[in-house]
Amino acid sequence: MIAGLAALALLLCYASTLRGMFDQWWNDEDMSHGFAVPLVVAWIVWRERARWLNLPVSPTWWGFLFLAAAAAMELIHTFSLVHDDLPAMDNDDLRRGRPTNHKVYGEAMAILAGDAMTTLAFEVIANDAEPIAVPALVRELAHAAGPAGMIGVQVLDMDGENRALSLTELQRIHRMKTGALLTASCRLGAIAANADEYALAAMTDFGRHLGLAFQIIDDVLDVTSTTEQMGKATNKDASKGKNTYPVLLGLEASRAEAKKQLAAALDSLKPLGPASDRLNTLARFVVERDA
Repeated sequence: MIAGLAALALLLCYASTLRGMFDQWWNDEDMSHGFAVPLVVAWIVWRERARWLNLPVSPTWWGFLFLAAAAAMELIHTFSLVHDDLPAMDNDDLRRGRPTNHKVYGEAMAILAGDAMTTLAFEVIANDAEPIAVPALVRELAHAAGPAGMIGVQVLDMDGENRALSLTELQRIHRMKTGALLTASCRLGAIAANADEYALAAMTDFGRHLGLAFQIIDDVLDVTSTTEQMGKATNKDASKGKNTYPVLLGLEASRAEAKKQLAAALDSLKPLGPASDRLNTLARFVVERDA
């Protein structure tokens, strides 16, 4: 993890390397990269504005401008995974097919690594984002990751263990959990590209529906997939008394609800027209994935 942070810091120092990496990503059909959503959203919004202003639309020259928001989001995301895996939280041994951070470096170092990534996320925005966008980006990321978002819902999730929740309560947890980060990813990209209120509203609606769809499918895959497929332990939610969609609705009804949320997410993108094709691909991957 420390090596990964060092590598990220080096990347942020060399614009040419970043631009080459971005160009390679842009032409890659593998949409699983952690910073994909903010970059795609920024590209959609900026491309349309560039056309209106008769500016070049190659991703090479503008990619670095928006990478700060994307890198910051991935730092917050990775911090959340490192802390979630700790013995005091989910107590997981595997993440992405490898031993979790605390299994390799110890609990104290895992806690410090997560803390470091949290602060580094805001440092990256402060140093490398467009200055005019920095306050809005910081506010957005802090809200999504803090007590009103990801951290707050972790408390609700732990409090809900071993007691039955209603569907409404479970939806609230899911929307604040993965939903908060995915919605913020969409909004960060739009804010970085100076989106108007209509594009920002579309991205917000898209992120909320996609976040719920993602978490529903994650619940389903915990039941239906193997540890080898997922790269982490499976069938663990029920053993920990966690409330999930399959527990409340069953597998088929859960899959149907995920498809319903996907349809709503795609419908949110219609005002953007063909420019949203990349986000359509990302959204379908979320629901159709098997790991």
